[in-house]
Amino acid sequence: MAAYESYGGVGWGIFEITPVIVRAKGAFLYDADGKEYLDLLAVFSVSSL
Repeated sequence: MAAYESYGGVGWGIFEITPVIVRAKGAFLYDADGKEYLDLLAVFSVSSL
């Protein structure tokens, strides 16, 4: 699982333990515990274009 761990990118700093994202669909991310997260930065780099 170490290949999928995040070591503190933008936004993950709010978590004591960074969630392990196992799948994504659209702007939604799902961790190993089944919790759903909305990726509010999904289009950040595209919007500048």
